[in-house]
Amino acid sequence: SSASLGHELFSEVFTEFAGIRPPAAVEPTAEPVGLSPARHTGRYERVSHRFDVSVRDGELHLLSTLTGTLEDMVDSEPEDLILHPVDTTGNRFAARSRPEDPWMEFVFSRLADGTPYLHAGGRLNPKAV
Repeated sequence: SSASLGHELFSEVFTEFAGIRPPAAVEPTAEPVGLSPARHTGRYERVSHRFDVSVRDGELHLLSTLTGTLEDMVDSEPEDLILHPVDTTGNRFAARSRPEDPWMEFVFSRLADGTPYLHAGGRLNPKAV
């Protein structure tokens, strides 16, 4: 895909000219994690985007929905993604819309005050519900 090619190209350019190696592309792990994915269920939101996380058939699902002004500007339907574990922490996951797309990373964590959040698309999304 063009995103994979772009990642390879930029990795090579940054490494060659700036001495900076970007992180490797994220991919799911083949090993089961063994931690309950239900601990991440709920709604995470920021201005113009909502993520509803649920467990169905033993898999962690993320429903990504544009909201507010962005929803009005872009004609898109909510997207249901399956979150696949990336490591054994039970906090890092990967998902993609289609098999030919690169994997996107989704990370669950907590702010200093204890508020749970989802890091997705380079942005923090605090847990609302």
